[in-house]
Amino acid sequence: MLSKIWTAFLCIAWIGAMASGRMAEVSQAAAQGAGQAIKLLIEMIGLMMFWSGFMSVVSASGLGSGIAHVLRPILRPLFGRAGNDRESMELVGASITANVLGLSNAATPLGLRAADRLYETAGRRGSPDRVLTLIILNTTSIQLIPTTVAAPVPGWVRRRHLTLCRLFGVHPYSQ
Repeated sequence: MLSKIWTAFLCIAWIGAMASGRMAEVSQAAAQGAGQAIKLLIEMIGLMMFWSGFMSVVSASGLGSGIAHVLRPILRPLFGRAGNDRESMELVGASITANVLGLSNAATPLGLRAADRLYETAGRRGSPDRVLTLIILNTTSIQLIPTTVAAPVPGWVRRRHLTLCRLFGVHPYSQ
């Protein structure tokens, strides 16, 4: 259904461009948008690989099970019978930990694995309450380190910072 809606949007845009005589601008914008989409995709894949690898190291080092052990008293009442399954609680704990640290890209694959394990414990029927609980916990995403704080500083902020530094005679990037 969504593909039909987007196809309709594109057709309307092309028809509007032909009717207004601005086909060159629309074609240029489409090419630029495609380039930006590929650039974003490459950046997102790199970040996702990095944080997923980081969380794999956390799991392999045993830190994930330690975190799950600390979170168990909180998670057990929320997840009912699945709270007794060690693997489920490790995956849920790792997913919640990734969200708390602001690593939402790493929390996504962990959350999917946790949901799959929770479905297994429920016998793979319907949408069990424990999976819905996991979805709610992941979408609320309580963060100690918001990604907006850890994000790279945009160029206009850097330029304004340099202008203020020059005004006060401070050289922030000199050694």
